[in-house]
Amino acid sequence: MFENIGSKLKDFAKVYTVIGMAIVAIAAIILLFSVGFLGLLYGVIGCVSVWATGAMAYGIGQAVENRRKKFWLTVSVVISLGLLGL
Repeated sequence: MFENIGSKLKDFAKVYTVIGMAIVAIAAIILLFSVGFLGLLYGVIGCVSVWATGAMAYGIGQAVENRRKKFWLTVSVVISLGLLGL
């Protein structure tokens, strides 16, 4: 469950963004016909909000992946130095 959490977070961010944008677009179209301009405003603000939260979740996943790679690089360097007797 917790293996490759960085890639899982990035996948979640992609799915969240696509589904969120679709839901906001449908709601905006419905509101556009019922309340007019406010529906369009809701659509724009909603899409920007979904995109921003999806980008933050993707960024956290990327940071987790980068941190993991740096950790294993550090471990391999320490092992290599230990094997060399330094």
